[in-house]
Amino acid sequence: MADKYYTVTVKLGEEDLKQWLQNFYDEEEIEDMDLQNEATEAINGVLGNEFSDYFCIDSRTLVVGDF
Repeated sequence: MADKYYTVTVKLGEEDLKQWLQNFYDEEEIEDMDLQNEATEAINGVLGNEFSDYFCIDSRTLVVGDF
Protein backbone atom coordinates (compact mmCIF):
# COMPACT_ATOMS: atom_id res chain seq x y z
CA MET A 1 0.00 0.00 0.00
CA ALA A 2 1.35 3.42 -0.94
CA ASP A 3 2.04 5.97 1.76
CA LYS A 4 -0.49 8.78 2.06
CA TYR A 5 0.55 12.33 2.77
CA TYR A 6 -1.59 15.25 3.86
CA THR A 7 -0.93 18.96 3.64
CA VAL A 8 -1.96 21.05 6.61
CA THR A 9 -1.77 24.80 6.89
CA VAL A 10 -1.65 26.23 10.38
CA LYS A 11 -2.52 29.88 10.77
CA LEU A 12 -1.62 31.42 14.08
CA GLY A 13 -2.61 35.03 14.72
CA GLU A 14 0.11 37.40 15.89
CA GLU A 15 -1.88 38.53 18.94
CA ASP A 16 -2.71 34.93 19.93
CA LEU A 17 0.96 34.00 19.64
CA LYS A 18 2.05 37.00 21.71
CA GLN A 19 -0.54 36.16 24.38
CA TRP A 20 0.72 32.56 24.56
CA LEU A 21 4.36 33.73 24.75
CA GLN A 22 3.49 35.88 27.77
CA ASN A 23 3.40 32.62 29.74
CA PHE A 24 7.17 32.40 29.26
CA TYR A 25 8.55 35.87 28.49
CA ASP A 26 7.91 39.50 29.39
CA GLU A 27 6.45 41.90 26.81
CA GLU A 28 9.78 43.58 26.04
CA GLU A 29 11.39 40.23 25.17
CA ILE A 30 8.43 39.30 22.97
CA GLU A 31 8.70 42.54 20.98
CA ASP A 32 12.32 41.68 20.11
CA MET A 33 11.52 38.12 18.96
CA ASP A 34 11.30 36.71 15.45
CA LEU A 35 7.61 35.78 15.68
CA GLN A 36 7.70 33.52 12.61
CA ASN A 37 10.35 31.39 14.30
CA GLU A 38 8.46 31.47 17.61
CA ALA A 39 5.26 30.35 15.84
CA THR A 40 7.14 27.38 14.36
CA GLU A 41 8.50 26.45 17.79
CA ALA A 42 5.04 26.79 19.37
CA ILE A 43 3.45 24.46 16.82
CA ASN A 44 6.38 22.08 17.22
CA GLY A 45 5.79 22.00 20.99
CA VAL A 46 2.05 21.40 20.66
CA LEU A 47 2.59 18.57 18.18
CA GLY A 48 5.11 17.01 20.56
CA ASN A 49 2.25 16.46 22.99
CA GLU A 50 0.12 14.67 20.39
CA PHE A 51 2.51 12.85 18.03
CA SER A 52 5.56 10.82 18.88
CA ASP A 53 6.91 10.50 15.36
CA TYR A 54 7.32 13.90 13.72
CA PHE A 55 10.02 16.33 12.66
CA CYS A 56 9.69 20.08 12.13
CA ILE A 57 12.10 21.00 9.34
CA ASP A 58 11.35 24.73 9.07
CA SER A 59 8.48 27.20 9.25
CA ARG A 60 6.84 25.63 6.20
CA THR A 61 7.74 21.95 6.42
CA LEU A 62 6.72 19.32 8.94
CA VAL A 63 7.00 15.56 8.54
CA VAL A 64 4.74 13.29 10.64
CA GLY A 65 5.20 9.53 10.64
CA ASP A 66 8.07 7.51 9.23
CA PHE A 67 10.88 9.65 7.85
